[in-house]
Amino acid sequence: MKKFEQFYGKESRESEWERKKEELIDRITSSLYPQKMDEEIKEAVFALNAMDLPPVQSCFGHVKEENFPVPIIEIKVPRESEDSKLIGKANELLEEFYRDRDVSPEARLGTRETENNSFLITNKGWSGELLPEELTPEERENVGQNLKEYQKEMKDFAKFLRKKFFEKNGNN
Repeated sequence: MKKFEQFYGKESRESEWERKKEELIDRITSSLYPQKMDEEIKEAVFALNAMDLPPVQSCFGHVKEENFPVPIIEIKVPRESEDSKLIGKANELLEEFYRDRDVSPEARLGTRETENNSFLITNKGWSGELLPEELTPEERENVGQNLKEYQKEMKDFAKFLRKKFFEKNGNN
């Protein structure tokens, strides 16, 4: 029997993944987030946590409500000395993810350090600015198209991390 299945008994690894994901999301939501976590980013948040990159904040990106034009996941670095290790680990995962992928440079995910002893995983096409409140309908439509491409990239990265986690733990 495989290690993961031995530890969790007869429950399938997929259902255990889902159960643990919901437990973590509930814990994060109740302690760190003032509002409910975006449903579409939960898989990426949990997968990063499973890879020892624990997120503290996330957003799947919104054009209408919050004017946040990209998905982001923030990872807090506990100590300065750990900074390069965690960012390095994230960058290694991203490098592996992009080894055989052909996507636009703007849609590619990367890391971006913040002033808060943390870093973001987000799309490289983001300038770091929120959208202005007043956009023409055409501008909003254009941002919405980019956002869909950026969100797809985050979802694909979450799938990659999940697969990698099961491979790492002997559960192909």
